[in-house]
Amino acid sequence: MRLETVKVGMVGLGLVVNSHFQGYVTHPHTEVIAVCDTNIENADNFAQRHGIRKVYNDYEVMLKDPEINTIDTATPIFLHIPMTIKRCQSWKTYPLRETILLRCDRRRKGPSGGSSVECAVGRW
Repeated sequence: MRLETVKVGMVGLGLVVNSHFQGYVTHPHTEVIAVCDTNIENADNFAQRHGIRKVYNDYEVMLKDPEINTIDTATPIFLHIPMTIKRCQSWKTYPLRETILLRCDRRRKGPSGGSSVECAVGRW
């Protein structure tokens, strides 16, 4: 089985971003390819320090990037729910802390006929 590279876009470059970033760069099948922050200077500086090639200051624009297959949210907690809804609508994977991946799956239909959210548990 071939393991696909996880291509991460990180949003929110505040207090916890460094611990999230270290988790990705230490995994051989993960690459952080984009960062997003409302403070574009902060995003540019972080990207330059870590060799990240894409910088955004608009979350919805980053969600449209077809190369990104996973979004990491390191924003204040009150923003997580609206950002998660938008992320699910864009079909991006979301790593919940530690062991659970939450993703929106186009193939699986919920009880109302719409797409459902599927959880996969595993440690990578």
